[in-house]
Formats: sequence, structure tokens, C-alpha cells
Amino acid sequence: MTSPEDALLYLKLAEANWSSTNAYPHFQPIKGHPNIMLGHENGSDIVALSPSSKTHSQWVKVSSAFESMVGGLPRFSGDWESTLMIKFRSDDREKLLPFIADLFPTSSGDLDGHFDDVMTEWKSFFERWRAPLSPEEQRGLLGELVVLENLLENGQANLVKGWLGPSGSLHDFETEEWHIEVKTSLRANPTASIHPLSQLDPIDKPFDLVVVKIQRGEGMTLPEKVNQMVEHKKIKSSSSNLLHFQKMLEEIGYNDTDAHHYPSQYKEETECIRLDVNSATTLLQTNRIDSTVMVDDVRWRLLSSQHEFKECDSDYWSDPAHY
Repeated sequence: MTSPEDALLYLKLAEANWSSTNAYPHFQPIKGHPNIMLGHENGSDIVALSPSSKTHSQWVKVSSAFESMVGGLPRFSGDWESTLMIKFRSDDREKLLPFIADLFPTSSGDLDGHFDDVMTEWKSFFERWRAPLSPEEQRGLLGELVVLENLLENGQANLVKGWLGPSGSLHDFETEEWHIEVKTSLRANPTASIHPLSQLDPIDKPFDLVVVKIQRGEGMTLPEKVNQMVEHKKIKSSSSNLLHFQKMLEEIGYNDTDAHHYPSQYKEETECIRLDVNSATTLLQTNRIDSTVMVDDVRWRLLSSQHEFKECDSDYWSDPAHY
């Protein structure tokens, strides 16, 4: 089975080969998948699936993320004379790698049917492609920025690279010494939505659930907080830190051009409370579910007053692993 990492290597090779000629699209055969190739042409990546029984067409915009067409693959014959092709900007390559990997079937057979099934699974993702963040996503990002700011104010600059939540990591902040999962709430008695179920399972290093309590009121907007963090000395002074910070914003879907969609104001004063996940006895965790219970997926809500949260002070932020 081809992984996102494998797909990335094939696409980089196709781009390098195209760059050496600039004459025509270059397609890279995929080991173990004789009917699939990955290609590149002039800033665009192409996934080619063959043979396709779909009606031949010119390039058609399927979503704001990519176009598709069915027709002959340039310079190839046989099954490739009827190829389903998907084309997207190479700038979006890394964000689409999991989707590309899903297009590789686990066995030979109906490529058209497999493509349609994958598109059904990814429908909601592409419907929201480049769409503004939802109110919940805005508040979640704001809370993560508050935590990042506290960590930077009390710790080393390299902690910027511990912010991994937007990239799909199980926990929002992960370092070799500790993990932090962040939830943000507007309620006086803060709540936190937990998903997937394993998100608050114990791990082999210090791990805290941090709830950021925010309040509506004059003080700051999300775009103002983002700009404030971009200018933070421990981010701005390091090109690698700034690049990572900007990449996380991109991964979560934040774009400066959408700033007018985020007018909500919040008080600058925030409160952060924490719960030691590894020692907590009041959390729903997979090891507390009887093996006879058949469950596929669970989303549950945590009410902070029902758990033993503590205040996050400067000592905690300076060393989450040992405080």
C-alpha cells in the first residue's frame, strides 16, 4: 500500500524530471501499481488512474482544490488511452497527500468505483477547502495561540516547533519531554469536546489537558492574536520557527485574506487550567471500556467542574514535564 510519504517521493521525482525538460508532463510509474502514475507539469501535480470507463472530457473543475479529466495520457498507449486524471497545484501537495494515498486501491479492479468511493469519504473536506474557519475552529486556534504564547514567554524559542495540532497530530503540543492537549471554552464552567476517544489516553510521558477560558468582550480578535504571535521575538527572530508557525496556520486553514470573517472580540485576559491526564481517574479512556463493548467511534464532552483541574502558573509553563 502506498503511503503519503511514498506519494510525496514520486511527485518530487516527477517534478524534478519535468523541470529538466519543461517540454511535456512527466509521469512516474508506481511500484506495485501498474495502472497508476503520478505526474507533474508546470506547477501542477497529476494523479493518473487507468483504465477508466468514464466518458472522455476536457479538464473540469471538481472543487476549489482540483480539476479532473478523462482521456488519453500523453505519450502512452493501451489502457492509458482512457485515463482518469486529477490535477492540483503543487503548492497544495502536502495537504493533499493523505487524499492521494487513498486513491491507491488495495487491490486491482474497478478504479472508477474506488475513485468515487474515496471522493464520497473526502466530500466534506473538499467542500470546506479554503473556506473560512468556523466559530469553533476560530476559538480552538485562539486557545492554542494562548498556550503557545505562555510557553514561549516562560521557555525556549524551539517550543514553537512543538505546536503540531493543526498538522493532524493526536495532541496539540508534542515534545520529547511532554504533551499538551488544548481545549478552549467560553463557558463559566468550561467544557471540552473530546475526539477521538484515544485523545486522552495515558502515555509514557507527562501529559496535560489544558483548558483555555476565554470571554467575549473588547480586547482582541483572532487576526490580531495571529499578528501578535507573528511578531513575537521568539518566532520572528528564527526563520525556521516562523516557517513552522506559518505552516501550522496554513494546515488549520487560517488565511490573512479571511480576516474580515473573524470580527469576534475577546477579552485579552485569559485563564488556563490543567489536568494531569496520566493520573486522572475521572476521564473516559479506552482502557476503561470493557472489552465486550462494541464501539467504533466516540465523541464525548468533559465538564471541568467534575475533574481536578489546577491553575497553569508561570512555573508550569516553564517546565510542563516536571511541575
